[in-house]
Amino acid sequence: MKLHSARMMMSVLIGILLSAVGFVYAETAEEYTQLGTAYAEKGHNEEAEANYDKAIEIDPNCAKAYYFRAKLRLDFNYGLGDSIESGTLHPYIRQSISDLIKAIEINPNYVEAYQGLGRIYNKKILDEDKPLAASYFSKAIELNPAYAETYIFNQAAGKANKN
Repeated sequence: MKLHSARMMMSVLIGILLSAVGFVYAETAEEYTQLGTAYAEKGHNEEAEANYDKAIEIDPNCAKAYYFRAKLRLDFNYGLGDSIESGTLHPYIRQSISDLIKAIEINPNYVEAYQGLGRIYNKKILDEDKPLAASYFSKAIELNPAYAETYIFNQAAGKANKN
């Protein structure tokens, strides 16, 4: 609980610094990831992505940087939501899938990364993708049964798979 509060406080402080000066100095992969998240929250997607890229350059095993870069690329601010549903995969979606898989390779217990993959495959138009979506959601539930949102997505993937 204290760690979560400390992380939240760090994100708030970075956000305040961004607002005040428009630039924050970062050295570690964790700091670049936090800075990227602060930029993303303000809608500065290019700056956010550049910071996630820098975090990965510094530490290629920074699972959070891969996860948040994937999340950023899938965000509707990049206008990619329709691309998934139309059946064509924008390169950012392919890169997001790769980033989420990499995050899981680094941290096999990364619940949010499994959920992210489940959401991507659940939205894809091809029926053969639905079981894959359900398997990612099931893994997220296995890792964190309290993550109620995942149950909803898993149920939707299961229903779509039966139709």
